[in-house]
Amino acid sequence: MCQGPTLEERTRCAAGAAIEFAVAASRVQNEELRSASLQLMHEGLAAWEEHGKHCALCMLEALQSAAAAGSYAMHDALWMLQQLAERSASSKSWILCGRGVEVVHCAIVAAPGDEKFAQSGAWLVYTLDGLKGLTDLLWRSRSGSSAGHAAVRVAVAWAVFELVRGQRAEAGGSGSQPQPESASVLSILVDAMELESMSLEGKWACVAAVDAMVKGEARLGSLFLERGGARLVARALRAAATMGRDAEELRRALAYLVTSLADGSTQAVSLLCAEGAMASLAEVSLQGSGLEVEATMWALGSLGGIGAVLDVMSKQQATGVSHAMRGGVLALSQCAWNAVGDQEELSRLPVALALLLDFMAHEETLSAASGDGSSLRVQCVVALGSVLASLVTHAPPNRHGNVDRGVEVLLTCLQTTPVLSASSNASAGATAASDTTCGASGAVADAAASFAAEKAAEAIGRIALASVEWRQALRQCGALEALAGWIHCREAPLRLQQYLFWAAAAIAGLQFVSNEMRLHMASADAVHAGLCTIIDILDDDVEDEYASVGAERSRDADMPALLGLVLEAMRTHPGALEVQEKACSCVGLLVRLVTASRQGGVPAGC
Repeated sequence: MCQGPTLEERTRCAAGAAIEFAVAASRVQNEELRSASLQLMHEGLAAWEEHGKHCALCMLEALQSAAAAGSYAMHDALWMLQQLAERSASSKSWILCGRGVEVVHCAIVAAPGDEKFAQSGAWLVYTLDGLKGLTDLLWRSRSGSSAGHAAVRVAVAWAVFELVRGQRAEAGGSGSQPQPESASVLSILVDAMELESMSLEGKWACVAAVDAMVKGEARLGSLFLERGGARLVARALRAAATMGRDAEELRRALAYLVTSLADGSTQAVSLLCAEGAMASLAEVSLQGSGLEVEATMWALGSLGGIGAVLDVMSKQQATGVSHAMRGGVLALSQCAWNAVGDQEELSRLPVALALLLDFMAHEETLSAASGDGSSLRVQCVVALGSVLASLVTHAPPNRHGNVDRGVEVLLTCLQTTPVLSASSNASAGATAASDTTCGASGAVADAAASFAAEKAAEAIGRIALASVEWRQALRQCGALEALAGWIHCREAPLRLQQYLFWAAAAIAGLQFVSNEMRLHMASADAVHAGLCTIIDILDDDVEDEYASVGAERSRDADMPALLGLVLEAMRTHPGALEVQEKACSCVGLLVRLVTASRQGGVPAGC
């Protein structure tokens, strides 16, 4: 027995027939027939619209009844309403006129334990009326104390968070709202944060969303502060500090937000300090035990600088390797860079250096006993390098014991790196033949140790660039020869080789780079590292943080020879894309310099 058409097929056929009739009616030549046909079309359209409106209102009634009865059918009713709203502007209007936002709100309140339903309801409201709808939904539960009202507030907070992070797939749908205006989103988040009854989860979503917005658009930080953001953040910090482990993620998110707000904004620092944010951050740093402590220490440094960080670290020093000490080490890295040009902050750096060196010695003892601590070692090396780079311009060699000791610690870090230690004995007299020496040693670099070595080499380079006196001292103490010996070690990872090359060039300039490239022309990795360093030294306009401003250049008369060396590298490694790319950049820089020195003459060989 043949089955008849399905309901969906019948609906499509009927709609198709009506559309064809309307198209044909508009083309009829006879005036009387056209008029009668159009009348029929309008009557049919009115009937269809009335039926569509009836369907939408029935779904609203079904949603309300199912939610009140606790039936799972509420999910289906909500899904059908979402489909209608996304695909039809008329349906969206009918649902809104049928008190859609109110019905959805009542449904969420009636089903407080269904998180998925609450979030889907918030997205239906957003589809219906955009941010205005979410604001309406939030304010309907602004003072409710029940679990259902709390669910509404959390659902709105999560919806806005996902909007900010761009995580809604529906954003590209034909019936979706356009991307919301940032100020309007921020307004909803501020309204939500004002609600003291907001759950921890909702607060986290609001704070994380504001942080993401401020990171992406700095002006929103000022707008947030204008709307009382500093007060809201400080209030949330005070509350979170007393909530124990349940609020760890919230405290961490608040610390990130404080850091984002304070970044480059003295106004934000002043407002947050005036609201007592520093005291709350210090309390969390001293009493907390999770990863949020490291984030709060960084935030504390953003607000109070080196002094605030040292105050907490000095109180925690006796406890050994705590989260506060780890966070303090991280914070000192940034604070040290910001201290340049600030005499008050610079005056605190010697204290920070002494504390850091003592902590590193203590950590080294612990890690030797446990075989762990490599990640902390990297953080310590980064902080030590930052502090020393800021101090060496004020502390020449042999004038400040801890500065000298700090530079020795950096060199020791390089010397004890497994992949480099095998070549340390031969580094002073290394020649081209030493390329194979390290390969036979069979030493395998540990990733964390190599990363620490990269940061130590970077710090040595920055110290050399910051101070001519230290540059000379590093040459005289054998650091340059050690770096050259380590560069010869083929087992060193490429990234580490590049850092070593960069540090050696910061000490000895372009002459060192050209000599090393000649010695190791057969090695694509060594040539690539040399070319990168040439670019860092020659390009005055480069904005990269590794631009070697202050490194010694060759004389103008040596530039043609250096250009010839770069061209030789291109001929030697025709299939190495990285070499060819960097060499082309070098040629551009060198041709410009050679041409300028010859007053328009074309250099030989070009």
